[in-house]
Amino acid sequence: MVSTKYEISKQFTMESPITPRTLAISEAFGISLDDDQTFTVYDNIAITITPGDIVYITGDSGSGKSILLHELKQRIPNGISNSDFIINSDQPIIEAVGKDLDEAMYFLSLVGLNDAFIFLRKYSELSDGQ
Repeated sequence: MVSTKYEISKQFTMESPITPRTLAISEAFGISLDDDQTFTVYDNIAITITPGDIVYITGDSGSGKSILLHELKQRIPNGISNSDFIINSDQPIIEAVGKDLDEAMYFLSLVGLNDAFIFLRKYSELSDGQ
């Protein structure tokens, strides 16, 4: 099978309105509100994927997992993601995974969802990254 190399760069530009609160933050941290701020999430990262690969994206909250998943989904025409699965969004996540409790806890822990309160959350209450 032939592997494909995907190079991904992603930046966002942010302009903050000047309000008493944003002004206080800019003064406290010594940043300017006059200029647009550019945030680089990914700077020419390379990911090589072979057909049939299962790609597991992990990272801290806010690290860009959902952005990376979205970018890959746009570039891989036959790829699937968690958004392609039909899950009862009103069901606790512990009920939606695995054939029994042990397997559900194993799979959820494997992907970093290993907190009792997360086990009890409904699928609809999870963030995109989760």
